[in-house]
Order: sequence, then structure tokens, then C-alpha cells
Amino acid sequence: MARLVSQEGGGDRWARAGNAVWMSYASLTATMVFYSISNVLSRVMRDDIPPAAFSFWRYLAAAVILAPFVARSLVVHRAIVARHWRALFAAATLQTTIGQTLFFLGLHTTTATNGALITAAQPAFVVLFARLLLRERISTLQSVGLIAAASGAIVIVARGSPAALLGLDIVIGDLFIVLAIAGWGLYAILIRNMAGALPPFVMFEVLAVFAVLGTLPLYLAEAAWGGQRLTVSGAAVGTLLYMAVFGSILALSFMISGINRIGAPRAAMFNYLQPPFTAIAAWLTIGETLAVYHGVGLGLILIGVFLANRVRSRESPTMPSPPAALSLTEKVSHGPS
Repeated sequence: MARLVSQEGGGDRWARAGNAVWMSYASLTATMVFYSISNVLSRVMRDDIPPAAFSFWRYLAAAVILAPFVARSLVVHRAIVARHWRALFAAATLQTTIGQTLFFLGLHTTTATNGALITAAQPAFVVLFARLLLRERISTLQSVGLIAAASGAIVIVARGSPAALLGLDIVIGDLFIVLAIAGWGLYAILIRNMAGALPPFVMFEVLAVFAVLGTLPLYLAEAAWGGQRLTVSGAAVGTLLYMAVFGSILALSFMISGINRIGAPRAAMFNYLQPPFTAIAAWLTIGETLAVYHGVGLGLILIGVFLANRVRSRESPTMPSPPAALSLTEKVSHGPS
């Protein structure tokens, strides 16, 4: 009887563990849905919300909404913030002032589908910058992965046409997004060693405040000389609030929940749902079409990212968690969002 009770108790524990895993899968999938909708909204609202305004108001709203919930913890960790403020400010500049603003600027001339597919190459950029800046060793397999991921991004930028690439007949927005993910890659390297220094939401709050400060000059210049100003409307306010609440705070919360249950390496794989989710959302809502080169480019990128991170994952199973890096793309990512 005792053994039976023990077995039943064990069964309950296994059931609870299984439910926790499925809940984590659901929360991580929801995060990718949030990011994908953000990508489409960025494209849809490009004429009403200029790029710098998008970055500025999104992070200002997120910082204000989150502030009451992290104020006490922020006070507790103020010495760490004061000690590393330069690195945090630089990280916020790379992630938002440069990365997010260039991403939003890119979506003025390219599609949400192209933007999401190109950003899938970001992990390969991280491996490359780790080699260039930190002198981390890159294996032959990782080198092949970097080449494959870069080739995939080139296929998408060139719209599958070598003649377009050779003739530089390419969409400038795609190049802006490539520069954006390069900035995000540098950001990931800079923030890596601070992953455990601050609680994730405190890290987000600090980076959001620094992002607002860093983006403010661009926002003012854009309003004065950029030829486009923020259109104050219900749609614009709703979009910015969605970006702040769903695309930032809730996405971060769900990502943390998933990482706590299944670990950072497995959670990071969910980032690769963002490109197809964005493509589907853009097809359903704004009529963007999918071409063969999208599939070819995405396939090369995913193969490249897998190879570029395969050896690294074996050597470092406790990779930095996406939340500490804002995961706006993580996303580990992210991603762009």
C-alpha cells in the first residue's frame, strides 16, 4: 500500500511537471505572437509614427507602467546601476537608439515579412562579434553556420535575384534592418556579463530609461527636421501601448516564466517561431505575399544559426538568459520588438 501511495504521489509529480512544461511552451509561444504582431504594427503604422518616435514613446510608456512594480528593487540595486551605468547606457543605445530605430526605419520601405526573416540571423551575428571582440574560438562548423546565415540574409535582401544584388538594386529598408541586427548583436555581447547582476525587470527598467534618454535627441531632431511627425490618434496611442505592455512587459514576463521552467537554451529556440508567425500575420492582415526566396533565405538562416550555436551550446549550457537582454529578441532576441 505504501508503495502504491508513493507511486501515485510520483505520478502526480510527473503530471504537475508535464503541465508546467506545457505551460512554459504556451507562454513562450505567446511571447513570439506578441513580437510578431509588433512587427506587423510597426509596418502598418509607419506613416503615423516616425521611427524615433516609435522607440521613444514605446519605452517611455513601458518605463512608466513598470516603475511602480520595480521601484523598491531598483533602490536595493542602485549601487550596481551606478557602478555600471556607462555600460548600461551603451547597451540601451545599441539596442534601442540604434537597433530599434533602424528597424522601424527599415519597415518604412521593406515588408514586415522581410524584416522578421532577416532578424532571424541575429544569433549568428552574436557568434561573429564574440569572435571579433572577445576572441572566442569559432569552429569550422560555426564558420559554415555563419556563412549560411549570411547567405540567407543576402538572398532575402536581394529578393532572390543575383542581378539585383550586383546592380545594387535593393531596398534600403532591408539594409537598415541588417544594421539593426548588427547593433543588437553588439548589444548582446555588451550585456552578456551583466546577465545576473540585476533582476530582469530592474534591468529592463534601467535600459528603458536610458533608451528614452538616448532616443530623445533623435526624436526632437526628427520632429523638427525629419519631415514627419507623430500623428496623435487612437490607433497610434493603441499601438504604442500594445508595444509597451504586450510587446515589452508581458513578453518579458512570459519569457522569464518559460526560462524558469525549461531553461534558457530550450526557451531560446522559440525565437525561431517569430519569422513564420510574422509572415502569417502580415499575410492575413495586410496582404503581404510569400515568395520562394523567403523560404530559401529562412532555411539558410535557420541552418546557419543552428550550426553557429551548436558547439557553443555544448560548451556553455547556461547561456545568458534572454530576459536579462530584454529578450526583445532574445530574443534572445528581440528581436526587433
